[in-house]
Amino acid sequence: MLIIESQINMRTPYMHKLIHRLLGILIATVGHWLRFTCTGKKSGLGKSPVNWRLAAQTAWLLIPSAYGSDAAAGVIERYAGPHAQVTFEALPGGSEHEFEAESKNGQLVVRGNTPIAQCRGFYTAVRHCGRGICSWSGRRFHPGHWDAGLHLKGDTPFPLRYYLNVVTFGYSTAFWDWPRWEQEIDRMALHGINAPLALTAQEAIMARVYRRMGLSEDEIAHSFTGPAHLPWLRMGNISGTDAPLPNGWHTNQVALQHRILTRMRELGMQPICPGFSGVVSAAWVRHHPHAEVLQLHWGGQQRFKTYLLHAQSPEFERMQKMFIEEWECEFGPCTYYLIDSFNEMPVPQDLDLAAYGEAVHKSLQAAHPGAIWVMQGWMFGYQRDIWTPTRLQDLLSRIPNQRIILLDLAADYTRLLWKQPANSEFYNGFFGKPWVLSYIPNMGGKTAYTGVLEFYAKYHTSILNRPPQQHPIGFGFAPEGLENNEVIYELLSDAAWTPQGIDLHPWLENYSRCRFGSCPPAIMSYWQALLRGPYGSFTDHPRFAWQGRSGRVRNTVCTQEILAALHHLASCYDELHHSPLYLADLRELGAIWLGSHEPAPDFELMDALLAGHPLHRLDRWLAMARAHGTTPAESDYYEQSARRIITTWGPGVEDYAAKLWSGLIRDYYAPRYHMEQNGATPTQLETWENNWVEKQHGTSPAPDAEAALIHLLRMLNATHQPQAK
Repeated sequence: MLIIESQINMRTPYMHKLIHRLLGILIATVGHWLRFTCTGKKSGLGKSPVNWRLAAQTAWLLIPSAYGSDAAAGVIERYAGPHAQVTFEALPGGSEHEFEAESKNGQLVVRGNTPIAQCRGFYTAVRHCGRGICSWSGRRFHPGHWDAGLHLKGDTPFPLRYYLNVVTFGYSTAFWDWPRWEQEIDRMALHGINAPLALTAQEAIMARVYRRMGLSEDEIAHSFTGPAHLPWLRMGNISGTDAPLPNGWHTNQVALQHRILTRMRELGMQPICPGFSGVVSAAWVRHHPHAEVLQLHWGGQQRFKTYLLHAQSPEFERMQKMFIEEWECEFGPCTYYLIDSFNEMPVPQDLDLAAYGEAVHKSLQAAHPGAIWVMQGWMFGYQRDIWTPTRLQDLLSRIPNQRIILLDLAADYTRLLWKQPANSEFYNGFFGKPWVLSYIPNMGGKTAYTGVLEFYAKYHTSILNRPPQQHPIGFGFAPEGLENNEVIYELLSDAAWTPQGIDLHPWLENYSRCRFGSCPPAIMSYWQALLRGPYGSFTDHPRFAWQGRSGRVRNTVCTQEILAALHHLASCYDELHHSPLYLADLRELGAIWLGSHEPAPDFELMDALLAGHPLHRLDRWLAMARAHGTTPAESDYYEQSARRIITTWGPGVEDYAAKLWSGLIRDYYAPRYHMEQNGATPTQLETWENNWVEKQHGTSPAPDAEAALIHLLRMLNATHQPQAK
């Protein structure tokens, strides 16, 4: 199919597009018919789901082959505009991950057998030539003829390239609309990601299950949290925060998830969708008093009380079947389902883990024969006192190897912070189960810099040097929050396609040229300083002390060499000030430096500096939240959820996100800091914090961002630059 399409693409583009449109209409028609059939005949779902599933698989699996190069072309046009001068061809004899890119008569020809390979091939050529970058804080692409002699080849040893974290759907994506999701999916495609989490609308499907099991609409609404806290509800950690959830939220999320999954499938991605983990609400427990339910407490803390339906109970398999049927009826079939029962949760000592794992596996197979269970592995490094090799082996012992994938979620934490043997070593290669090597470069979307770049550039090579039977089947990164520390994510994306490891210094030079348009010598001095400082160290929670109440948060930001790096970066202002990405980085690093001033930073200048940043602004976050409301009251509700997740969060998790955002600094951090300095009691501070979350709207007027940048440059001119060590 792709070879035919590539020939049409080269010779008769009108016919090529016409065929794609007709196939698209056919697929959409079949998909809508299937959804109507499923949702219109609920009583038949539990009796014979195989009939509609077979038809659904036929329709939805046509999507990647039907769209082919058109999907890749759409990504390229949205990124580079109409002047990319690129055509796509198939790569005879190549795998689905390989690509070639070469210039012919000033045009770029990219060969690949999947849209992801084609997108990655194009982006590799862009980066190789220093012509642009696709980052969160901005996109750059320099048009023009492609240089003669360009010929690149690429491949990856990792069939799956995993992306996102369950809690990313709270700290970052909670209030995204389709345009923002479209940008992120485009970014995934260009960076070669093919196995992203796709958890949007999980509660809409769960609401249908609850409804079928007799819960009232009010009970269903109170079974969920506010939007920003849904990830922890999904993992069984919390309940009730900002409940009830408006029913309109589900309608919005279902429509959004259709667009997300359709685009992912067009690109040939294999999204990881939610399964039923056993988490049930208090209302469900009241309706089923005889069900076998485990009452759990997140982290063993009594204030967090949740319910987990035992996997061996008959209700578990029934609810798993209902959930998967409802999900696939709405969104089409999926191969990978994320199911986490004990993430950061205590595990009863007398629980038969072998029987438990077998029961979860069988419930998923009963709901969708051939489905693959995906399990987060954060707790394997974080809670080794609970998850001994014997206990994990027991959990996995009765699950066929080909029916489960373990996400080794945080190799950086295991090696750099906890300084433990790798999970794949500690657990004896995960006892033969397929696994994904992954990293968590950021907790909560914190803005300050941290992360050992050399580790991210090369650690995967040590894993690949082991015997083949111990190799991971995938490579990924699972940040809790996005839109920060951008160099790390670009580096990790390249590492997945560079099995021999990355030579960091030439890579950073090329990265800078792609990002800024050129790389003056001082830019490499800037990187050298950062490598001696925050990008040569790993801090799990880089926060300034003033981002929390006294004694609650300590200063954990690595400020070593920050001023030196800032001097080098600022010295390029005359040459690079026309680059929006350079200005964004200058503002960001300037704010981090100002934040390190003791005993207190210049809050006003720091906030004003970030007011000109494309990402680090509270008004942007609140506007996304409010846009989901259909009434003023709903908009207020969503804004409250957005405010809570980045500040008070909940007992014991306060000030976790620690974002350096304009608006958040001037309206929250600075006033609270001054109140405490003036003698406010903890009770007074708590009252003020809650009022800010629940009763305030919008932000105070934004300061002058341009004047702030000029002031920063003058400060640096008057500040002695530290000598390099």
